[in-house]
Amino acid sequence: MLTVAGVYAPQHDTRLLMRAIEQEGMAAGTHVLELGTGSGALAVHAALLGGRVTALDISHRAVPGCRWPGLR
Repeated sequence: MLTVAGVYAPQHDTRLLMRAIEQEGMAAGTHVLELGTGSGALAVHAALLGGRVTALDISHRAVPGCRWPGLR
């Protein structure tokens, strides 16, 4: 995953949070809100698990910097 300058890049804590999301046993269509999404890695992970995700960030660089094939 690539991020642009000024956007929080995924780090070791990102993987920890991904595992926590998986352990929640998210049902398809579960609403997920991620504040301060940065790279969007957690939001995308939740979406791939079936969540209906809203991801927000104060940085104007965060959203255009997210490039995930196959997701809108």
